[in-house]
Amino acid sequence: MAVGISLCVLAALVLTVRACGQAPLSPSVLQGDSAQEGSWPWQASLHVNGQYWCGGSLINSDWVLTSAACFRWSTSVASYWTVYLGRQTQLGSNPHEVSRGVQTIILYPISVDNLYNNIALVKLSSPVIFTDYIQPICLADANSSFHRCTSCWLTGWGNMTDGSRLI
Repeated sequence: MAVGISLCVLAALVLTVRACGQAPLSPSVLQGDSAQEGSWPWQASLHVNGQYWCGGSLINSDWVLTSAACFRWSTSVASYWTVYLGRQTQLGSNPHEVSRGVQTIILYPISVDNLYNNIALVKLSSPVIFTDYIQPICLADANSSFHRCTSCWLTGWGNMTDGSRLI
């Protein structure tokens, strides 16, 4: 039942997004270099008990999509979490960022056989206002198809396999 509810919530969220996937300050970063401010305005930084834990994507003014695995080795108690949007770096000043508490966490079930096909929806404590630095990402339509060698972007804060770091 929870899976059905989660998928219904996700479908409703997709329908409420007006404009998405547009970075007003246009991205231009390759191979682990630091991105410029506003390049990835949908990137979310999820913190538990004040520490960075996971990344996610803003899908509308109220919800962030992330991996359910973020909560597998941590708590899923909403009040322990804070989401930062408009964040450029995990170190130093982030003049364009806003933070929100978390109201609700909806987990798609994780099983031993299904560690990779997992999502979580995080409802923010209050909506964010879109700026040049905070915008929603587009979610693929159910009829989308991705062909071999389709280009894509990976953003976040962490180590890449070649030892370089993502923002």
